[in-house]
Amino acid sequence: MIIPRLSVDYELVLEKVIRKYNLKLPAKIIRISYDDRDDILEIDFSIGEVEYSDPIGEGIIVEYDANGNIIGIVIEKATRFQ
Repeated sequence: MIIPRLSVDYELVLEKVIRKYNLKLPAKIIRISYDDRDDILEIDFSIGEVEYSDPIGEGIIVEYDANGNIIGIVIEKATRFQ
């Protein structure tokens, strides 16, 4: 995977979110996007339809497929974790 140059340290943000919320996320990342204007980091672990989302903390949303597998995470105000 080619990782785009982002204005947020996604690895640091993700590591802090994982520790804070005791998450077990898939190891393989297939897509990363960051919206500078709204400070939203989106990380996809799988391609598929989001069946449901679970807000696990302020501005932290975990996305699941129909089988209950985590396929993505959305982190609002991502820079607060840097």
